[in-house]
Amino acid sequence: TSQNFERLEIILQNIVEANQHENCNNSVEAATRLLNAYFTSSDYKSSILSKFVLIWIPILAKECDETFWRVLFHRNVKNQLVDMVDIHDMIIARYASLSTMKHFVACQLWILNEIKESRHSNFCPKLLLRFLLCKIGQCTFLDINSPPSDEYKSYLEVLKPKDRTESAVELALCGAQEWFTNSNGESNNDFGSNIPQWMLLLLLIGSIDKKHLDLMAGIIVSKLPSNAWEGKVLPGALLKVYATYPMSMSLSGGKLRGVLVNASLETPQKWLDWETPLDEQCRSSLSLMSINSVSGQQQMIIDVTKKHPLIAIKHLKIIADVLSNDAEVRQINDVEVRGRHCGKYELLFAQNEFGGSVQVKVLHWGTTFTEALWLSALDIIASFPDEVIFTCGCKMGLHLVLNLYIKLLVIQGDIGGAQNIKRVRNRFESILKKFYSSNRVSCDTWLQESLLDFQKDCKVIDLLDSCDISLQEV
Repeated sequence: TSQNFERLEIILQNIVEANQHENCNNSVEAATRLLNAYFTSSDYKSSILSKFVLIWIPILAKECDETFWRVLFHRNVKNQLVDMVDIHDMIIARYASLSTMKHFVACQLWILNEIKESRHSNFCPKLLLRFLLCKIGQCTFLDINSPPSDEYKSYLEVLKPKDRTESAVELALCGAQEWFTNSNGESNNDFGSNIPQWMLLLLLIGSIDKKHLDLMAGIIVSKLPSNAWEGKVLPGALLKVYATYPMSMSLSGGKLRGVLVNASLETPQKWLDWETPLDEQCRSSLSLMSINSVSGQQQMIIDVTKKHPLIAIKHLKIIADVLSNDAEVRQINDVEVRGRHCGKYELLFAQNEFGGSVQVKVLHWGTTFTEALWLSALDIIASFPDEVIFTCGCKMGLHLVLNLYIKLLVIQGDIGGAQNIKRVRNRFESILKKFYSSNRVSCDTWLQESLLDFQKDCKVIDLLDSCDISLQEV
């Protein structure tokens, strides 16, 4: 009843005042008993009881120890129920917000030590993660423009020792397993604006430095391959970590590279959507290809394709756009004329409105192109590792680029420009042979496709035959 709550409130207030004036800590016992009573009560859905607990637990528990923590984070039936989840989260959030930084860090260290000693099976991972991360927003360490907060710096100091880093990764993996189980085995590795807390913890660890990032990646990779939940969740998580810290993660390990490649193949659209710190550089460099298609510009792009091929592969469609625009009929200046082949059909005669005739030059897409640009694009494609360009590339724009070369070759052949296109053709053929030998299945699928916007009745393999291109070594 309300009278019982009033009497209890008076008792708790006396305990708090006694702790302030006397050197005792009865509030720890009071907080523990109140929380235990709430979790075991059959009336836990009561709004009055919930409100009472939300108010008093944080006040009583300001200087609590592991006795209280064991109750607070204990895995029980009720804290898994929908009705209890929000209330329990609010209790932890208020408790953390009212704790001093010293006390807060002490609880963090206790959590990590419990995991190190393998005593965390009775605790709820979601609650432990909630506490560890409740004083830090994800923008603090994911947004490079945000100045580091004191809380963030404190987190880093807590996690820096190797054994604590390992414990934090273990907690994140426990949270990932629980997250996967609660989703009924359907993992959603979107990791967009609503990043789960276990993923945030991994990203936090990755933000410390390269050494901690590689330690975390090594632990995750050691869990793979797997037919259990790890195989469905961890590759996407590792890919998200790489997307966030591409310049810090070491890619020297073949197993790690394989995991990242396969993860991007499994979710190509998500990989295309995720923004990385290197994306803007790739977009800018590739967009400038038409202005400076040789030397320094090309080398800058090739450096990225070799060091970070999975990121560069996301921008194949920009290469396709640059090439497509280059072959358009347009006015060109004196500088652009250099190295540009301007083919045309034989002159035609057309009757004018006065009964006479005029000479007509037929120009359309592909009758003119810049050889250096088209050769440069092929060099960039050839610089990708085969296991990336001929796998992930097939889902991220490679076919668009290859189809443009076929169109150009066919058109140049029709207008007698075989010599104009000879070097491009030879370089293009060598890349197709690598495609054929590296990924026969995907290549065969592409060969049977039709270029609907060009010659819809002809398959790719037929158009290659017309250009005298064979994919098999003689």
